[in-house]
Amino acid sequence: MTKKTYREQPKLVGVAERIKGKKAKGRAVEKVKAYQSVNTPIEYQYDGLRIVIERIGKEGDLLKVFASATKDSSAVTLNNPYLFKNPPVLVPDGTWHKEKRKVGKKEVETDMPNWKCHLKECLKEILGQVISQQVNK
Repeated sequence: MTKKTYREQPKLVGVAERIKGKKAKGRAVEKVKAYQSVNTPIEYQYDGLRIVIERIGKEGDLLKVFASATKDSSAVTLNNPYLFKNPPVLVPDGTWHKEKRKVGKKEVETDMPNWKCHLKECLKEILGQVISQQVNK
């Protein structure tokens, strides 16, 4: 079992800070704007696939992603473009903090993950999940 590292939850920065307190529509618009600043192409491996994020754009308040993929060196047919509503911007940073939560009438202390804003990693994960489900049905 891996030993957990504990530290205070860091202050959120970048788009994570800008969306705090906004309504869903405002959060979605800010996230899409932020994602458009991610440099492409992005090549990575996910679940036996080699995925290339070729282009990132927007369609209204949706994140629009064009990608290509290969499996065992053969091209895979994809349903481009992929559209994401209100995409995630935070990933766990590998550290934890203690947080008190109310469970029924009791207050218990639980381990909670700390998060960091990392658009590229979030995009790789959500696109990887979708393409993997499509290809590995």
